[in-house]
Amino acid sequence: MEHLRCGIIVVDNGSSDRTAELVDLFADHPVAVTVIGCSTGGKGAAIRRGIQVSTARFVGFCDADLATPEPGGRSRPVPNDDADLSLILTVLRAFKAHETATGVSSGVKVLREALFFHWESPRLPAGGKYSPALLHSPAARERREQGHRGGLVHEHVLPVSILIRQLLADVPADEEALRLAIEAWPERVIITKTEDDALNAAGMRNTTPAPDDRWSRYRAAGLDPSGFAPL
Repeated sequence: MEHLRCGIIVVDNGSSDRTAELVDLFADHPVAVTVIGCSTGGKGAAIRRGIQVSTARFVGFCDADLATPEPGGRSRPVPNDDADLSLILTVLRAFKAHETATGVSSGVKVLREALFFHWESPRLPAGGKYSPALLHSPAARERREQGHRGGLVHEHVLPVSILIRQLLADVPADEEALRLAIEAWPERVIITKTEDDALNAAGMRNTTPAPDDRWSRYRAAGLDPSGFAPL
């Protein structure tokens, strides 16, 4: 039986989000992941650079935020729970070890992306990040019903940065404990950019006034959660 060979090329086009550092965390991953630079700005230049460097017979691409997802809106059609949880737990342990050794708090963004790309994204319902099955605010539903996809924000009811800080403070003992922690976290919702700006203006971007009340940050920003519903 012939095994397919594949690899991932990450084009770091002047990013400021520690892209290269994140890629280094996957040096031992079964699928080869490499990072290259691109001196010319813009998405088109990054795509051309990646294709030019690749020697593969078949080439595909997607944005880091999955703006160009696989058909059906899923970045990975066959999630592997054990492998995905093991990878996330490895990253958590590595960052925890770094915090312990240096006394410097780990950045949340890299861990947030590992959690999204290797657990949440492959398990999103049909339609991906903006699935009709996800809860939408009334304003977001109105935009969708009018045929607009822009001006929307896909986010957790409770900021995932809080979950990551909790996981770093008490790293799960094994993959099953990690699964339980992730699955217990409140769902994702779709709001408008204007509503997201209201959350930020109220100081609710990465915090919540009442952790036991998952909707408290929305109320603190003057948003009524009672009207949230799927499309």
